[in-house]
Amino acid sequence: MSLVYDSADPELPNLPESAHWSDSDYASDDGSGPSTDSVPLSSEDGQIDINHKSDSDSPTVSQPTQEHQKAAGPHVTVPKPHHRRKHKARSRKYAGSGTKKERTGWEPGIDVRTTNVVMNTPGSWVVVTDYSPDRYRVMHYEVVSETGADDDALDLQLLHAEGKQDPDPEAVEAQLKEYRKRAAQSKLAFERGVKNRPLWSHIRWINVNGLSWEAISIIGKHYNLHRLSIEDMIDIPQRTKVDLYPNHLFTVLPLIKVVRTNRPRDSAGHRHVSDDDSRSLRSRASSVHTVDLTLSERISDERKMRKLSDINFRSLCDERKKSRKMRNLEIRRPLNSKGLAVGIEQASIFLTDDNTVITFFEHSAGDITKAILARLAAKDTLLRTSDEASILLHSILDAIVDLVYPVTSAYDQRLNEIELDILTNPTISHTQELHLMINELANLKSRITPVCNLIHQMREVTNFRKFMSENSVLYMNDIYDHLVSYVDDIESMLRTIENLVNLIFNTLSVETNNSMKQLSLVTVIFLPLSFWAGYFGMNFDRFGNLEKGVGFYWKVTIPFTFGLILLVMWRDVFKKLDYSRKYVTRAVADFAIDRAEKRRKLRRRKNLV
Repeated sequence: MSLVYDSADPELPNLPESAHWSDSDYASDDGSGPSTDSVPLSSEDGQIDINHKSDSDSPTVSQPTQEHQKAAGPHVTVPKPHHRRKHKARSRKYAGSGTKKERTGWEPGIDVRTTNVVMNTPGSWVVVTDYSPDRYRVMHYEVVSETGADDDALDLQLLHAEGKQDPDPEAVEAQLKEYRKRAAQSKLAFERGVKNRPLWSHIRWINVNGLSWEAISIIGKHYNLHRLSIEDMIDIPQRTKVDLYPNHLFTVLPLIKVVRTNRPRDSAGHRHVSDDDSRSLRSRASSVHTVDLTLSERISDERKMRKLSDINFRSLCDERKKSRKMRNLEIRRPLNSKGLAVGIEQASIFLTDDNTVITFFEHSAGDITKAILARLAAKDTLLRTSDEASILLHSILDAIVDLVYPVTSAYDQRLNEIELDILTNPTISHTQELHLMINELANLKSRITPVCNLIHQMREVTNFRKFMSENSVLYMNDIYDHLVSYVDDIESMLRTIENLVNLIFNTLSVETNNSMKQLSLVTVIFLPLSFWAGYFGMNFDRFGNLEKGVGFYWKVTIPFTFGLILLVMWRDVFKKLDYSRKYVTRAVADFAIDRAEKRRKLRRRKNLV
């Protein structure tokens, strides 16, 4: 006998609802339950059928019994009833691309209409820009996240604000209620702004800073974004690529830029200098709570970006797990002395068939917004005169690529400083910093090279011409040239580092040989002295030379020592004498030239007088 579930047969029990399956079998990372896209089914052979859908019109679900468990066998676990929170029963939690690999029961892609993705983010800061050749409009929205993670953060904020360990539960509940109300209002306002596009708008650009599911779901529903592209956008990190879907073009690539580890910037990319901003900075430094920070400041905090230097030690880069060795290693990072680091995040871009460009960034949308809006404000720019959405896509890609130039410049400047130190005083500690720089430059090159392939693919593949105009394809060559120049600069720096490492070891080897020569010289000097000391120190009954005094010893040993040095080291002595002679000759010649020049100047002055 085997355990059978059949939703079409009224005589057999139906599959238990997803809320009744155990956490250990099909729950997500946050314990929120399996996806509603696919419900695991136990078949007669003990295998899992992921293609079966539960029927909402089926009879009441009967609970599995012990007989069911015995009949199922060891390969199928009949879970016990388990009740979950209502708003989390249909949710997934994505903690990276590895999350999906661990959940083999999930269907490919994410349907925004049936799936709720739990993301650890405070919300999104969105800029919606509509423009035409003679007009443009910019609208800002703040979409607050409604997930449970923010509820926990709000509890901590309330504790920090009141300075109490045990706040009033009623006050906490009132604060949470107000928070959810504000989140619902911000979501509704943003949804209205996305749907209401003015008639004069030829091109629309929706720039999202911060990946919140509220903003993603609204945009995905309205523009019918493909479920595979939604999943690729959420699974971070994702490989650099460009995909073609029926109604839109999807591109994902890394955004790499220089970030400050000691002075965070605001959403527009500027450093905080005012009194209010100083207060915000003090709150950041004094506590992990972010009561005094706005939503845009919390999202745009550059210190939260992933660092390029952490890729090789990904499992050891958690702040709570960092060991003393890891902290000492970070101090030796090439850019750490300047208070800088290289941040990396994922940028996702959609180009739809209705001339809409949608961009999603984790933290750095403000840098791109500042670059693009400055060009949209002028009427004679390429963005306004071309009136093509693919030109806007090119401008966004160009702005992302341009952020790499300060990175290569920072590495090049630091490499020049290290090279100067090595040429003046090379030490073995320089090799450690150069090794770390090699790793970071290799990681940087591995991130830039796929972007070169992406741009080349967008230029050459004819299938993309549905969304890419000939004018934009022509301007893509400029981006490709920039990327190739960055790769060439990185390869040049790698070759320089290799030469510097060889120079360090060669220099240290030469210094070791010189030290051995000095020791050999000392040995040659004191060896005859030791010989004659031993000779005169012999115990004899009769030794006439001992009666001549100490002066006789030095009269014998000093000529003997010099003679032995000339005999053993005559080549080195000859080289030193020849070098000294040439040096004295050059010094005398330079002195004569300077003296003659002074005489000429003195004569000219007398003639002028």
